[in-house]
Amino acid sequence: MFKVRALLGVGLVFAFIFGSGHLIHADPRKHDIGSAGPPTITGSLGGSVTGSASVLSDLVVTVNFGEMTPINTNDIIKVVVPISIRSTNEYEVTVSIAGTVGADPNAVQLSDIGFGIQNFRSLGGNTTPCSANSVINPSFYNDPATSVTINPATGRAQYPSSLANVGGSGVPGGSTLLINGPVLSIFQGGVGNWRRQTDNGRTFDAVLAVKPQFFTPSTFTLTLTFRMSAGPNFPCV
Repeated sequence: MFKVRALLGVGLVFAFIFGSGHLIHADPRKHDIGSAGPPTITGSLGGSVTGSASVLSDLVVTVNFGEMTPINTNDIIKVVVPISIRSTNEYEVTVSIAGTVGADPNAVQLSDIGFGIQNFRSLGGNTTPCSANSVINPSFYNDPATSVTINPATGRAQYPSSLANVGGSGVPGGSTLLINGPVLSIFQGGVGNWRRQTDNGRTFDAVLAVKPQFFTPSTFTLTLTFRMSAGPNFPCV
């Protein structure tokens, strides 16, 4: 689970927290999702990020974007959260979002927070070679921090994909597919083993981006949930 909570909006200063508790597995004998290393933040003013540096840890990340107005003279605030995945059968990773933002359209909206996926890579020697054939949803295969533009009609930053493109939880079809593919993990003797090791799966970076600009003060709560489950047939060739 990956949570976003706006703690406070005072004047034009906003703080956000991204974090999680224990992650959700469709079948703990076949799938695992967790941390892939320390998260990072760049371009922030008064912001911070914390999380485990170990690829053997749950995904528990806290991010404070800090100052999100033009007081922050940096061009973009960028957060990178590395995520690891392991499986012994076909898999898919989905994301959903729950919660609401402020009713004032000039407050921070879901479309003001860019969201994408980058750097799909192997953990090591006990990762199946065929796992490189996994398919990333092209709608999210971008770095929103380097692809941001300004909408000439609204003056607001816009991204190839944002949290506005993530489906809502609790409703049919509410989850959004991010990645799917074949078996990811092998073990000695070729026996599949999803259990957390440092070299038996793949990782990717979830990237969040916010361009400092003027917003109406607001307070809101959002929750992003990443799930890994059995995917469609995907031969390991």
